[in-house]
Amino acid sequence: MKYLLKSLPTFLVFLLVFLFLTQRLSFGISQDECKQKAENNELGDDAQVCLDLFNQSLQSVSSQRVSLESEVKRFNTAILITSTNILTTAKQIDSLEKEINSLDNKIGQLDVSLNQVSVILES
Repeated sequence: MKYLLKSLPTFLVFLLVFLFLTQRLSFGISQDECKQKAENNELGDDAQVCLDLFNQSLQSVSSQRVSLESEVKRFNTAILITSTNILTTAKQIDSLEKEINSLDNKIGQLDVSLNQVSVILES
């Protein structure tokens, strides 16, 4: 047990160095450099790193496509909602126009009736 406790700091140091080096190696080349090396068939040892970079880029583009598709669907839904609201408002306007015409006719009839009552009362 004492041996494990003594060797633990050494192990942690080696682990940190290993992680640091692998991270440095994985980010040691850019996607543009990978693209250039791939076009010139000069990938060599960087092939896996470049493959990982290209896969990350593909995933990013795919997620962007999904986001764009969802935005398009959201906009289409908003358009449908607006169109439905426009149709509902148009129906309400038609109904109100009919009601206004009906009230206009009734007012006209009342005006004629009042004129007749006035004529009768004046005689």
